[in-house]
Amino acid sequence: PEAVYARLHEQLGEGTVIHIVPRLAGAGKGGLQIVLGAAAIVGSFFTAGASMALWGSALAAGGFSATTML
Repeated sequence: PEAVYARLHEQLGEGTVIHIVPRLAGAGKGGLQIVLGAAAIVGSFFTAGASMALWGSALAAGGFSATTML
């Protein structure tokens, strides 16, 4: 990593190819977070009406109407 920072402002030659690769970051050892996140996603499909009602009440409590969000 130090070599990358040292060469950050280096001029690139003509025809230079740059590879940008995504780096996975996140739970790591926290496998429980992955399981709970997956359970929350699956559970959201079964409570679609209830979650929409909660969104509506949250927007109303915040002073927004549903039309301002669309």
